[in-house]
Amino acid sequence: MQAPTASLFAAAVLAACGDSGSRPPPSSGPLAWGAATTLSINAPLTTAPEVAVDVQPWNRRFRAYTEMLKSGLPSEIAKVLRDMYRLKFDKDLSFGERRLLDQARSLLVQELALAKKVKPDSIEGEIQQILST
Repeated sequence: MQAPTASLFAAAVLAACGDSGSRPPPSSGPLAWGAATTLSINAPLTTAPEVAVDVQPWNRRFRAYTEMLKSGLPSEIAKVLRDMYRLKFDKDLSFGERRLLDQARSLLVQELALAKKVKPDSIEGEIQQILST
């Protein structure tokens, strides 16, 4: 089983949100979607970071991922899910890392289910299919 690529995962999340009533893109800050900082889904993987948080001590990395979850942005939540899913292939996840993975999956499923107006089970299946490719 291969870990999901950044562009495929971002494409799936953004396609699922679409114009179906999900939260609007942020208008300011580091994730602003403007002329200068356009999110490119088709960017080569060499420009995408391997992981969203590259802080070595586990407590700082855990804190950074927790802050990403607290932001409530689907793109940030998807990054946490992607990173924890990738880490699962490298080593056994600790209790805190498993909790982060479960929280990220749950939040993303809830957000996308509301945005697409479908049952969470179908979104869970789509996410599992994306992660298994």
